[in-house]
Amino acid sequence: MLQQLENTLSTMKTKYNQGIGAQEQIQKEHDQKEADLLQAQYDIATWEKVQKLYSLSSDFARQQLKVRIEETVSAGMQSIFMNADTFKVDMSEYRDQPAAKWKVHVDGGQDVDPEEADGGGLSDVVSTTLRLSILETARPKLEGIVTLDEPGKMVSGQSSGSEYLPNMAQFLKEYTRQAGRQLIMITHEEQLMEIADVSYRMDDKGQLREVKRDG
Repeated sequence: MLQQLENTLSTMKTKYNQGIGAQEQIQKEHDQKEADLLQAQYDIATWEKVQKLYSLSSDFARQQLKVRIEETVSAGMQSIFMNADTFKVDMSEYRDQPAAKWKVHVDGGQDVDPEEADGGGLSDVVSTTLRLSILETARPKLEGIVTLDEPGKMVSGQSSGSEYLPNMAQFLKEYTRQAGRQLIMITHEEQLMEIADVSYRMDDKGQLREVKRDG
């Protein structure tokens, strides 16, 4: 009888010790889960701060780029048309993505959509100067030559457009000088051809003939 009680007690002690071990393991796992939860909460808070900082940095970068493009395009327009019109970019969001619309503020007047302006000359100049501005403000910097297909075509088509072609020619020449780029241009305008170092003319048979080479 006594032996039986001792065996039962021994069995109970073994189960008790096993229970203590299991409890300690569960406590360790519980403590680890709590630590993991705290780390996850910390990581989420840090990520939210990073996201906010990234958003603010992106907004700041877009605003800086907006200002640079507005100033560059305005300067190009003013040098060609000899007025005080300014180029403006309206930033917005479309389907949760940054979007932009542009307009020209006519000096002393209203805002004009370049694409709807009479004659197309304004759209022509804005399109050319905007492309060159984006090319020069892009980061990392885009290297290589610039190609233009009949820039100033709509300018020359206006009744008073011919007076602006020399200004556009000078603008393109000054741009290539300051940007250090080679410009390849297709044009019918003699005034634009004159700024080239080398000019070729295509005849009605599609043959090229060199007509000018400076130096």
